[in-house]
Amino acid sequence: MHCAMFKNRSAETTFRTVLSLALGHPVQLYNPTHNHNHHAHTQTEDDHSMTDKVQYQRHWMNGFLYFFHCLPSVFKLENAYIAEQYQRGGTTFTRIVIQMAALYSVWAYLIYLDWVRFLACVYIPGFSGIFAILSISLLQHDGCSVSDVRQGKDLDVNSARNFVDPSLNYFTMNNGYHSVHHMYPNLHWTHYKKLHEEIVKPRINPALEEPSIIGYVWRTFFYPGVLPPHRRNKVQ
Repeated sequence: MHCAMFKNRSAETTFRTVLSLALGHPVQLYNPTHNHNHHAHTQTEDDHSMTDKVQYQRHWMNGFLYFFHCLPSVFKLENAYIAEQYQRGGTTFTRIVIQMAALYSVWAYLIYLDWVRFLACVYIPGFSGIFAILSISLLQHDGCSVSDVRQGKDLDVNSARNFVDPSLNYFTMNNGYHSVHHMYPNLHWTHYKKLHEEIVKPRINPALEEPSIIGYVWRTFFYPGVLPPHRRNKVQ
């Protein structure tokens, strides 16, 4: 949530509450992890999603367990953010409370109606989405350079892997053009592809432009699934 969708605060609060119900997690808590942490400290020790958190010999284990290694840092950042916003009061804390109340009330009602269907149709799909949202950082940043500049035109475009598959970008609002996302996080996503072609493509290592995220996942973690060179001297 880098930018508000609506100028009207009530409309924005309603939108974020509905989005929280769809995601299965209060979206306001994306701020302390993604916006304030990952974008500010990408691939450094302070980044909650630094890809070196997992260092297994079998690379499929890095892909699968990365999410769980990141969770303690996620919980720590979220809890600190909630406490900070509680002290401040105001709109942000109100939105956190509304999103939590709406989400867990709906969950409780659905569990009461049919807990098996709740697990199958709501919780497991929602958890899978959250798993994917966090795990994709491993795909986008593992083996990439660490940029001294965090955003703007001087950011090192090789600090992110870019998935240029049109199908993926159609469903993810061009998030595959990840270097541009880090350069201009507040920019509307419809501009990403054009800027990628203009300012990223001429400068990026061609190996960091992937035509298919599915193909990348398959060959990186399954077949041949060999440990990448940058990981071979730091496995556990």
